[in-house]
Amino acid sequence: MVTPDDDNDDAPCYFVINTRLRHVELHASILKRNDYLRLISILSQTIQRIENAIEQTKTEELNSDINNDNLEAL
Repeated sequence: MVTPDDDNDDAPCYFVINTRLRHVELHASILKRNDYLRLISILSQTIQRIENAIEQTKTEELNSDINNDNLEAL
């Protein structure tokens, strides 16, 4: 994680997060130090939501494939 430059609080910060499912890149512009701290406090929740959405999509795709296989078997 890259922290904001002390000389320029308006400089954008870039976060690259490697989740267990796939690579996710999150770009955030940090305007004040408080925003930076607030972003850190919600990052883990954001990543969890991304992972949950990916997991749900994979599960739905798998269920769809199973249903299609069952229909073909009939």
